[in-house]
Amino acid sequence: MRLTKPFILQLIFLLSSFQAIYAFDWELAKNKNGVIVHTREVENSALKEFRGKVIIQSTVEDALELIKAPSSYTAWLHDCKSAELLKSNSKEEWFVYLRNGAPWPVNDRDVIFKSNLSKDAKGEVIIRFKESTVLSKPIPDGVVRIPKMKGLWKVTPLEDGKIQVIYQAHTDPGGSIPEFAANMAVVDIPYNTLLNLKNKLGSKK
Repeated sequence: MRLTKPFILQLIFLLSSFQAIYAFDWELAKNKNGVIVHTREVENSALKEFRGKVIIQSTVEDALELIKAPSSYTAWLHDCKSAELLKSNSKEEWFVYLRNGAPWPVNDRDVIFKSNLSKDAKGEVIIRFKESTVLSKPIPDGVVRIPKMKGLWKVTPLEDGKIQVIYQAHTDPGGSIPEFAANMAVVDIPYNTLLNLKNKLGSKK
């Protein structure tokens, strides 16, 4: 059987439709102080994916100044103990080391991830990040290295000098984490991070 281009395109469409039908739906987890957090189940994962959203009186440029500056993360990224820029290949690609604190008896987690930035004609910026093994850094004693992490930042310009910021991610934290701590984290991380970001950007006005 010869696979024609129209047939292949139709097959791709059907497969994508099938995946969309059986994808897990987002569920509202928190709506407070202007920050909205949704979570959803992820197949073959005990930890949910989160998506946080907030509207801020600020500019895309000011938001990116913080998001692209690991040295600022301890001031607004929830539970961040330390972060550093390991390497910058360009304005659109860079590598970061991040260490997150965790409540007892859970061990701290750390990760090396790569970020890639894209911008469309309307000024919307998306920064996609994913764990990376391209660079290495010793794992501190008592810390668990995150084996998988994937997510994005989306910063969209709105009217009246406002922006919308979306922070979305799913992580396999590695090791063992009590269910109560994992469930709290997937809500607390996006909520507190975006609230801190909102306050941080608001203080610049």
